Amino acid sequence: MTDYQVDDYIHAALERHGYTFARLLGVGGLGTVVLAVHQETQTARAVKILNPEMVRNQSIRRRFAIEAAATMKLHGAVRRHDIIFVHEFFEDEVMIVMEFVVGGDLESRMEEIPSASTAVTLAMEILKTLEWLHANGVIHRDIKPQNVLFKSGNSWKPILCDFGIAKLVQYLDESRGGLTRDGAQMGSPGYMAPEQSADAAHVDARADVYSMGVVLFNLLATNKYEGHLGGNFADDLSAGRIPTNGLRPEILAVVRKATTHDPDDRYQTAGEMRAALE
Repeated sequence: MTDYQVDDYIHAALERHGYTFARLLGVGGLGTVVLAVHQETQTARAVKILNPEMVRNQSIRRRFAIEAAATMKLHGAVRRHDIIFVHEFFEDEVMIVMEFVVGGDLESRMEEIPSASTAVTLAMEILKTLEWLHANGVIHRDIKPQNVLFKSGNSWKPILCDFGIAKLVQYLDESRGGLTRDGAQMGSPGYMAPEQSADAAHVDARADVYSMGVVLFNLLATNKYEGHLGGNFADDLSAGRIPTNGLRPEILAVVRKATTHDPDDRYQTAGEMRAALE
C-alpha cells in the first residue's frame, strides 16, 4: 500500500470507533502507533493498529489480541502505574487503545539522567516491575530502553510497554500450539539473551534479567552498547570488545553476572539482581 492508502486506512479505522487521528507516533513491521483523540471525551490515547498488509495473518492477529487481553488482565482490579494501561481492544480493526504518556522513552532520555544513583534507582524500579510480571506468568522478552516510558518529562518512574512478543505463560502455553515456534528468534539485537536468539519459545525469566544487564550497562557506561549482527553482549564483554568506561567496579560486576552466557550462572530472578544493586 502507498503512504496515502495507509493513512486512509488508519483514519477510517479510528473514525469507526470514535477516534480522530492527531499524529503519527511510530511505525513498526507489524503495527503503526498513532496519537488519537476520543471524539466524545476529547481524551488523548496512543493507538496501535495492525498494518493493513498483516490483517489477514491470523497468527499475528491472535498475538495482538493476546497482548491486549494479557495487559488488561495484569492490571486487575487495581490499576498499576508501572505497566502501560490498555483501555480498549477492537478485534475487527486489530486496534489496541492505550494510555498516552508524554514523558518520552528511556532511549530518547538516556543523556538526561541526572546522576548515577538515579540510573541505578531506575534500573531497580524496572527490575521490581519484572519481578511482579514474572510472578504473574509473563516473560517480557523485549526489555530495552525504547520499551520503558515515562509519565512526564520530570518523572523517572518507569512504565513498561510493548508486550507484543511477551511469553504469556499464564494465558498461553506455548509448548502446546503457541505462537512462538521452536527455534524462532524474537527480540531486539543487542539486548537479547543468547538462548533467546537461538530459541525464543523456551526462555524463562533469566532472559529478561540478561536484557536488564545490558540496559544497566547502557544507563551508566560512557560508550553505549548497540549490538551487531552475529554478536551478543555476553561474548563481547567477556572478550574485552566493549569499553567499560564510566562503570564502577561493583556495577560492572552486576552487569557481568546478569549477562553471563549460561543462564544458570546469572541472577536467577529479577529480585536477585535488584538486591545486588541495593
